[in-house]
Amino acid sequence: MENDEERFAPPLTPPEGKTRWTADDASRRVGNQVETPVTPQEKITAIHSRTQDGKVAAAVTNLLRRPDVAFKAMSIRNGTACGEVAQGIDAADQALRIVAFTEGLSLHTHIDPDGTPKPAILAALDDQLGRVFTGTCRHARPG
Repeated sequence: MENDEERFAPPLTPPEGKTRWTADDASRRVGNQVETPVTPQEKITAIHSRTQDGKVAAAVTNLLRRPDVAFKAMSIRNGTACGEVAQGIDAADQALRIVAFTEGLSLHTHIDPDGTPKPAILAALDDQLGRVFTGTCRHARPG
């Protein structure tokens, strides 16, 4: 903080849209790491700080940047906007889960093509997607 007036102003003026300060709001205000990350950058910072192995953190960061993960996250955000996905769902987290699940299925079927019947694979994928896309799009037209 540059001066005493600015330094003491935050406790008197809560963040926009809020009636009081939280510990995370105060941490954001002064540029410190938050306990509950919200923005993509806060999540990446949290991943880096919580992993002792920099290689693991780099791998997760690279995974978040993959086009297929980014596309799925965008689809989930769009689903939230139209009502297919519940409010409060973390699009990046769910995109990572979907990608990990589908890659696991792909690897499993590559290793043992006849090991799991196709209907079981499709049912498992439908179940995974159904956990994220729980509603009906408000823009869908009947018929």
